[in-house]
Amino acid sequence: MQCIVTHTDLDGVISAAVYIVGTGVGKDGYSVLFIEPAEVAEKLCSLASRGVCRAVAVMDIGMGGNILRELLKCISSGLGGVRVSWYDHHIWDPRWIEELSRYVDLHVDAGSKCAAGVVAKSLNLEAAVVMEYVDVTCAVDSWDFHRWEAPYLYRYVDYIKRFYGLDRAFRDVLDAIERGVEVRQFAEWVEPFVERYMDEELRILASMCMDVRELDVEGKRVCIYYRDFDIPNQSIVGNALLSMCGCSIAAIVRPDLSSISFRSRDFNVREIAGKLGGGGHQRAAGAPLKISSTLRISMSLPLPAKLKRTLLYNYIEKLLKNAITSI
Repeated sequence: MQCIVTHTDLDGVISAAVYIVGTGVGKDGYSVLFIEPAEVAEKLCSLASRGVCRAVAVMDIGMGGNILRELLKCISSGLGGVRVSWYDHHIWDPRWIEELSRYVDLHVDAGSKCAAGVVAKSLNLEAAVVMEYVDVTCAVDSWDFHRWEAPYLYRYVDYIKRFYGLDRAFRDVLDAIERGVEVRQFAEWVEPFVERYMDEELRILASMCMDVRELDVEGKRVCIYYRDFDIPNQSIVGNALLSMCGCSIAAIVRPDLSSISFRSRDFNVREIAGKLGGGGHQRAAGAPLKISSTLRISMSLPLPAKLKRTLLYNYIEKLLKNAITSI
């Protein structure tokens, strides 16, 4: 079995589909696992120890100091003969590359706008339909949206992720690529899903700035925002916080409190994420969120929403001040 471990967004979905097309693996010869970066050490080592994979391909999963330390605990002792390849476009510290390349076939290109592009280049793919999907994915992941189809595919995958599961989105995209369906045709087909997504997106954004915690840290206007909803996702929220709410740095907490995402137009938020054990790009990064057991219990109690948000914001504010001032 060829096991694919990939990220839970459009780039992760397209990367996996492009990999399947490029390697020619039959539909019964692979499995796809969608994860967040903080889970990669646990999932990769678990797959290897279970002996179900002859090879594992990791895609669109960035690296961080904490993640690397956890990964090396098991990977350095061997993965039972399982061959691991890794395709990514996030910024990696040269030391991480040196350490991991001893055990993994690394394809890391921080100059690429998306991981799907790294996969296609590594597999020498040039088919027009495949490269169209890659181009749209890079338009999303670089947040320049130079293709009109980009916001359609972006919102479609996020909608399907919430209500049907990412495996459904992956199957749809893979089927479209294999049948030679052009991106514009796919975008037109998914339009009804996008319309429903945008209805909810506009409803949330209309009142978002009122629920932000603002703080000044060394002259930077930092905004903390807790997402207690599924739609829209943190990238859309982050962009809105920067453009609509006037934030210099946006810190978005996921609904399940598992991680925190950072967005900025003029500050290297990767440095903040790095202080918290994460990583990413200079303008978009993320890190696992480790909150106290007391706060986690408080957030699960039937307390007023405003009180729970205040408790969470107080905790995150202290966390960010310590991280930013130590850079």
